Amino acid sequence: MTLSVLRVKLSGFGRWFAPCFLGRNAKYVGERLYISEHTVRSHIYRIYQKMDVHSQQELLDVIDNEKRP
Repeated sequence: MTLSVLRVKLSGFGRWFAPCFLGRNAKYVGERLYISEHTVRSHIYRIYQKMDVHSQQELLDVIDNEKRP
């Protein structure tokens, strides 16, 4: 995902991690990445803070708005 809003507001890890959890729950992501659900939730919480959103839907809306010309 090479969206400018993600590049500006998130670190390299955040840019890599954000697409991993979109549309997925913490348990699923944790199992796939071999990390705990708590760790996944911590990463998601930090991404939400940096992106100034409060839910996955708000983050999807930011990404969707960024894609539009």
